[in-house]
Amino acid sequence: MYICTISTKILNTIVKYALDAGKIKETPFFFDENGLRIKALDPSHVAMVFLKIPKDQFETYNLTESITMNIEFDEIKKRLKVISSKSIEIHYDNKEQLFIMKAGATELSLPLIGELPNIPELPDLKPKLNLIKVPCAEIQSALKTASIVDDLVKITVSKKNLNIHTTRDKTKSSTNIKISYNKAEEYFSQFDLGFLNDAVQLMPSDSDLDIYIGNDVPLWIDFDIGSYFIAPRVEGD
Repeated sequence: MYICTISTKILNTIVKYALDAGKIKETPFFFDENGLRIKALDPSHVAMVFLKIPKDQFETYNLTESITMNIEFDEIKKRLKVISSKSIEIHYDNKEQLFIMKAGATELSLPLIGELPNIPELPDLKPKLNLIKVPCAEIQSALKTASIVDDLVKITVSKKNLNIHTTRDKTKSSTNIKISYNKAEEYFSQFDLGFLNDAVQLMPSDSDLDIYIGNDVPLWIDFDIGSYFIAPRVEGD
């Protein structure tokens, strides 16, 4: 069954956000009449990524029913490395349970994983969190600097600044990013820098990120094709 034609760039981006940043090995692809949705949780339950590609972002889209395919990202990545075409046709073989990629004269298939993972639903956190808008390039630079010092990053939000801070022994890194924030309360949380840095470095540097933050709750980042969540590291973890 022919499902869609997608740009190779978009498919590469999906794999990078899930596999390279989220450390997620496999997850269901949910195709329906509206497009593609992916919800994936990393094996350590630290990070979760939601990706959404509406059908108008595909070159062609030919699906009027719902199909769920559980796919290994690593296998898709291997196949993308040998595809030079700018577009890829996605097909589904229901009988053989195959995910099929066609690019020009090349056809590559991979078997689906039978058992769907149990991915929990997140509660609606947005009403309890505080939205700040931050230039992506500034966050990328601050996190890259912080990674030199430690693998645990502390983020503080005050009225005028978002501070990204790391310390190890007598070494420290601290970067202030000016923000517009109209609340009197300050918020502090700390996160695994590896997950956060890997994800943010993939996001478009010329964009603004919507970041939702609170005290010791997951950090929620909205970006161009989805949302990324990372659990806080509380004292004693």
